[in-house]
Amino acid sequence: MATQGYMTKQNRDLNMVFDLTIRFDGIEVKGSHIILKDFLNINSQIASSIEPFCSYSLHVNFAETILDGLKICGEMNSVFNHKSFSTSLVKLQEIKKTSWKGYYTYQDAKDQFIFNAPNFDAITIID
Repeated sequence: MATQGYMTKQNRDLNMVFDLTIRFDGIEVKGSHIILKDFLNINSQIASSIEPFCSYSLHVNFAETILDGLKICGEMNSVFNHKSFSTSLVKLQEIKKTSWKGYYTYQDAKDQFIFNAPNFDAITIID
């Protein structure tokens, strides 16, 4: 399937693996549900792709939900725009003055990359 822009491609030769963690000093979240698309400033397709792999460290302080951290951990047989995703991850850590730990990988029919936190510069994987 050909893709344009941020569209997600699915194929047996495509793969992304995530092992990322970020901690915060406690961010107040409006409502009881975190909207990943808005929180990470990513498009809907990327958000729906990684949502199943996200877990949150949070607590309730009176009527407020306080987010203490986010973990993205899992593997999928599809890919999305890694440049846009990396830019969003870097921007979040700059805004929140904290750092991601871990990595994510990207593999399609042509390329294999690993993106290490906190800078998420692409390192080419050679088989």
